[in-house]
Amino acid sequence: MASDPLTAYKSTRIETASREQILLMLYEGAIKFMKQAKTALENDNNQQSHEKLLKAQDIITELMASLDMEVGGEIARNLYNLYDFILYNLVQANVEKNPQRIQQALPVMRQLESAWNEIINEQGMTVEKAKAEARKNKLSGSNSAPSPLSQTPGSAKKTNSEPEKKKNKKSDPDKKNESTYGNISFQG
Repeated sequence: MASDPLTAYKSTRIETASREQILLMLYEGAIKFMKQAKTALENDNNQQSHEKLLKAQDIITELMASLDMEVGGEIARNLYNLYDFILYNLVQANVEKNPQRIQQALPVMRQLESAWNEIINEQGMTVEKAKAEARKNKLSGSNSAPSPLSQTPGSAKKTNSEPEKKKNKKSDPDKKNESTYGNISFQG
């Protein structure tokens, strides 16, 4: 039985990829499925949107399950909260048949993908290096060393106290697209 060249290429690409490359592929896949689901919903193709949303949800669930809360600490908890926000909106998009729910989650997913892409490709970070740095910081009790995520422009950022959030909303009318989820805020 002859193998389809495209299938063989995809299989080889995954089998030979590093953990970091697989992480980027997961983000790319989730974004692709989210965009396809949004288009399908806008075209009243509920079956196709359902299938694409389930694929995106599976990827987000896998990303959530792969977080090491012990080693990752606050960064892992923040990522979990962002994934939870995305997953919630994807489930609601599927239930409500509402493409706006996907639109709310897409910018967050794109920012995360961009941040990880920069960390991995431009800064040469690997999963092993990140874990080693996290362990070193945990053992030394130091929170002063910058985490890989804190070094990326445009990535999710922890918000300040509640009064500070209110002050920012009142003083900056251009921040209409800023959303807050838990203690995480992101521009959309």
